[in-house]
Amino acid sequence: MKYALEIEKKVEQTSVTSINDLRPYKTVISRKQVANLIGNYNLQSGMVISKDGSVCIYTQRTHRYADKTIGIDNPYDQVEYSLQKRSGVLPQNSKVNSALINTKNGNSTAHYFKQNIHDNGYTYYGKYKFSKFKEGSNDEIAILNSIENKSIEILENAQYLELNEHKNDNAYILKRAKEISEYNRNRQNFTYEKVVERARQFERNAIIKEAVLINANNICSKCGKLVGNDIHNEVPELQVHHIIPLSKDGKDILENCVALCPNCHRREHKNLQIL
Repeated sequence: MKYALEIEKKVEQTSVTSINDLRPYKTVISRKQVANLIGNYNLQSGMVISKDGSVCIYTQRTHRYADKTIGIDNPYDQVEYSLQKRSGVLPQNSKVNSALINTKNGNSTAHYFKQNIHDNGYTYYGKYKFSKFKEGSNDEIAILNSIENKSIEILENAQYLELNEHKNDNAYILKRAKEISEYNRNRQNFTYEKVVERARQFERNAIIKEAVLINANNICSKCGKLVGNDIHNEVPELQVHHIIPLSKDGKDILENCVALCPNCHRREHKNLQIL
């Protein structure tokens, strides 16, 4: 991945004293910190009731309780999670399984942690609640919905986390960018907008940006010059430009994005101001 350094800056390792201190898709803590937070050191069980009464789910890279994330702009909007079994049988009176299912009524939540692919830390994915059982799963696979807000910051953190998980898999990133483009193309009320220091900023999907840079292969699409990506920032980098600006109702899709060198990018924005 060309911009792994930028992505990894978005994921922070920190010391926390409470689950409420954790930032969804961004906070990374150690195995010991997870155990201290939830008051349970049996991290092999996959799901426990924490000392504050909430359900805590944590999955390892080789976990017997399979999990699968499903979603488009935020792939972690929903999680499929296999309930705990004993001797291959789903226990009817499991306290922890019942606690997870009871999160549906909103009186409690489930906190989801997942071991990182590239190190032994655990990333906090946020708060979830039970939605329903997966069709055809014999009530063994629960579908959990994220209850985190849909702010630009939350979405950005989720996208950078997804990139970090797949930072060496260009095929995956290009596939996901096509899915997101199709989603954004048909999306109503497309742009999430925020104001930072009196300036409007619009949602830009980090996965689409990365896919545009991968496809460009360090070649400016305007002047055709080779543009480096030096990790010491001694060589200018390509920049992603929206042909129809988001502020003019342009879409954040692959077809509306080009990779430009800094000089061509400045000229394009100057031309837009003249128009």
